Amino acid sequence: MPLHLRGLVGGLLVACAGDLQVPDLDPDLQLGTGVDAFVALDDGDEVEVVFGPQGGYHVDGSLRVQGIDPGDEDDLGDPRNPLTVFQVRREDGAIVSGLQGAEAIEFRQGIRTAEMPGTYEMVGRRILLDIRSDAELEGQTLTISVSVEDANGVDLYDERAVTAVASPYND
Repeated sequence: MPLHLRGLVGGLLVACAGDLQVPDLDPDLQLGTGVDAFVALDDGDEVEVVFGPQGGYHVDGSLRVQGIDPGDEDDLGDPRNPLTVFQVRREDGAIVSGLQGAEAIEFRQGIRTAEMPGTYEMVGRRILLDIRSDAELEGQTLTISVSVEDANGVDLYDERAVTAVASPYND
């Protein structure tokens, strides 16, 4: 589409946005993975343990949520921003997420609007792992969990039992 038409179409969409009705959805949270887009996780799926750019290991966590106050994705200091907590546990229950004594990875930020009205997504959050090698987790069943609590006290939780695999790029 030519640039001059893109601006016109964008302006029309903004002008009409006030007339859009966002559905009143029941609160729901879905754990996922993905770096650029939300990828739903099911029990038994494989999740890559990635050797990150700063020398540590992580798994990529994402979420899709509805029926909550998502806060303001453009203002990290907005008091309405929900608290999101990711955690990873081994089969024996030992927590392997977090560093320096922390047991979870927390984010307090607004959650961006997704394509479906009334839904929001947080994509590609690095869940840091307190391990020295991806071999420590290779082939193990990990439980990855996420909770989201919004400013109105709506508290949601989801978890998946997944299989850890080393990223092919970990050399």
